[in-house]
Amino acid sequence: MANTQLINVKMKRVKECEKLYLSEMQELADLICESEHHKRIPIDIKDITASKARLSKGTITMSCCWCNESDEARWATVIHEVCHFLEYRDWRKNKPKPKPKKSSYTGEYYMPVRVFHSTTCHGDTFKRYETKWLHTFGLRPVYKRSYWKQLLDLQGGLVWSE
Repeated sequence: MANTQLINVKMKRVKECEKLYLSEMQELADLICESEHHKRIPIDIKDITASKARLSKGTITMSCCWCNESDEARWATVIHEVCHFLEYRDWRKNKPKPKPKKSSYTGEYYMPVRVFHSTTCHGDTFKRYETKWLHTFGLRPVYKRSYWKQLLDLQGGLVWSE
């Protein structure tokens, strides 16, 4: 019985968040995609700990915990996730052509497969896109490793902090 109540509370929280913020977040993602000539990226809201760009599915899953944060933090999170798709698109366009390699075991040549590694997910292209779009909305990120820990306005005033 207690497990069912917990699930109902989580679903209620997700439904409230969808009703209040999903259209706003989807509109922002659509605006960026249209400006960058990228196909539409649907957004889902779920009760998870972190938002995710699901490159294989072509969707963004937003955590409902962002519904309790400021508008700026929610916008920055949508921008962050959309930028993963933009970086992946650029990587696919510009990836180097693989050269045949010789197998040390069989002595035959084979074509290596180029993979989009998670180590490149927050690279220079990503930061360029993210910074550009945050500046468009009057925000400047202060990074802690790959993620922003603070958002400042363009004059340097604190807008959001973790």
